[in-house]
Amino acid sequence: MTPTTRRAPRQLPRRRLLGAGALAAVGFALPWPSVRGLAPTGDARAVAVRYEPELGHNIATLSVTASGGHHLVDFLGHYFHTGGLRRAGLAISEPIVEDGVLCQYFQRGVLESELTGDGVVIRWRDLWTVLGDGEGAAAVAAIPGESALTNPHAGRAVGPYGHVVSNQAVDGTLTGFLDLYDAVGGEPSLGAPLTAARLETGDGRTPLVPGLASDFVRQYFEAGVMEVHPQSPGAASLALVGDLTRDTAYANYSWTFLQSFDARPPLATGRRLRLERTERPAGLIQSGSPIAPPGFELSVFARTQRLGFPAVLRFAPDNQLFVGLSNDLVVTMSDSTGDGRADVVRTFASGDGVKDVRGLAFEGEHVYVSVEEKIIRLRDASGSGAADESADIVTGLELDTRVPFHRNNGIAIGPDGLLYMTLGSTTNAGEINERPLSASILRSRLDGTGLEKFASGLRNPFGLAFSPDGELFCTDNGPDSRVRRNDDPPDELNHVIQGADYGHARFWGTPPPDSGTRGPVANLPAHGAAAGLTFFTGPQAGEFDGNVLIAMWGPSGVRSSFAHNILRARLRREGDSYTAQLRPFVSSLTRPTDVVVGPHGDLYIADHVGRAIFRLRRRGLAPSVLR
Repeated sequence: MTPTTRRAPRQLPRRRLLGAGALAAVGFALPWPSVRGLAPTGDARAVAVRYEPELGHNIATLSVTASGGHHLVDFLGHYFHTGGLRRAGLAISEPIVEDGVLCQYFQRGVLESELTGDGVVIRWRDLWTVLGDGEGAAAVAAIPGESALTNPHAGRAVGPYGHVVSNQAVDGTLTGFLDLYDAVGGEPSLGAPLTAARLETGDGRTPLVPGLASDFVRQYFEAGVMEVHPQSPGAASLALVGDLTRDTAYANYSWTFLQSFDARPPLATGRRLRLERTERPAGLIQSGSPIAPPGFELSVFARTQRLGFPAVLRFAPDNQLFVGLSNDLVVTMSDSTGDGRADVVRTFASGDGVKDVRGLAFEGEHVYVSVEEKIIRLRDASGSGAADESADIVTGLELDTRVPFHRNNGIAIGPDGLLYMTLGSTTNAGEINERPLSASILRSRLDGTGLEKFASGLRNPFGLAFSPDGELFCTDNGPDSRVRRNDDPPDELNHVIQGADYGHARFWGTPPPDSGTRGPVANLPAHGAAAGLTFFTGPQAGEFDGNVLIAMWGPSGVRSSFAHNILRARLRREGDSYTAQLRPFVSSLTRPTDVVVGPHGDLYIADHVGRAIFRLRRRGLAPSVLR
């Protein structure tokens, strides 16, 4: 994602991941037209450049070699001669070779280069061009049922399609669309409305974008779509056509792994530009149909429909698997026959004493549990298999009801014998002052005394793990936003250093060099809800030995290729910290929250909403008993 992310200034909203089941959640696949694109065989050279600092992208005239000759691809000239900012909006990518076509994405669509007998031709393509069978927005506006629908409420008539922009929908639902329209710049930013603001019923009367969730009020514009749910009147959201075009070409947000969509520094005239080459992904990622990496096999170790929602996994010193469930339950699981499935499940603790379990750690006979607003210590003194002793170790980890998911989450016992714990912030993005201990990593002695702040500036740290070398790492969730953008602050993988400030609530992602804060090891995709993490070690790690594995729960209501996965981060030492290369590892889970290495080197994955625990192991290994 964006290399440098600061608190966003008030400016044109650029993309909104629209609520549960909404526009960006669709990941729909459309028949994307093919062209005889200009496919460069090497790097390009910038002949002329315009840099747009708002999103950090270059628009250029490029000299390229293709089909045995030299060609000039004049994206910059075409941009200015066809309306510039008003027609295309800001660039949201660098030039990229996509399916053999040199192109560039903008807020309102994409420029594509085509090699013809007359030379290079630049063509404009956007979502409306696809939906309108090549005729664009006018054809969309002319769909029967849309063109005849009028809004009887007060509003402003804009453009040639006969529709008004109003703060009410046709049926009277309060939308706030006119207020949002004016706030983002009105017609120069969004163009004219193509439809009235009306309820999409899913019955075929509003057949604009396939796969949209019904029961949302939407209004379509030349450059975007506004949406509001009737149960949240006035809470309008916006998606821009260029972002939807990109999301259609790269179903399920697989574009987030492409460097061309990251912000870049200015490109100097005459400089060579290394062109990124990619293919649009085929097909959609299916929820709850996990895909193992090559050389591994994935199986269901346990279904937890009757137990609840597994949130955290840890192996005790005696190799028992402990499972903490968010519905106030801790159980142990074992596989006594070696068939790869849990056949013995025992309740270790349940009820209000283990409310909403988020973390587990072990020291001798003691089980440390992160529950709502405190850390407790459990013990099975009688040997019955269930906890019969409980003590509060750290209390007063108060959560704020305005951000109820920002609380104490993961815990770990370090090589120094101290207890480390996460504590989320009391604010989303700095709207109010933090409490003394919030937004930090804390540590204490194992009896809870000596509680201190170990590191600060972490908005919502979730998972904690020590590396094989004893260094501490955590995941951290970036800010939410009502109007989400393609440069939203990322989630983070952080190397936690004592006394370090990680930037919240001033910076998220990689901070400026003079900020006095420490940046992440890796910027994880925005709104990915990074959760538990572990270091892949042991006899099955192989080429991935020492890699960090991260459970990505995923943005609410949205399916994506970067989330609902286990990501793999390969660390590389850089100075006193690390950088990391990210790759998907296990894909297409439902809502994974944790991953842990078992005693035989197998990986165990908690799928929270899928209510399952998966086991991942190398192919061809003999069965192993887990007791």
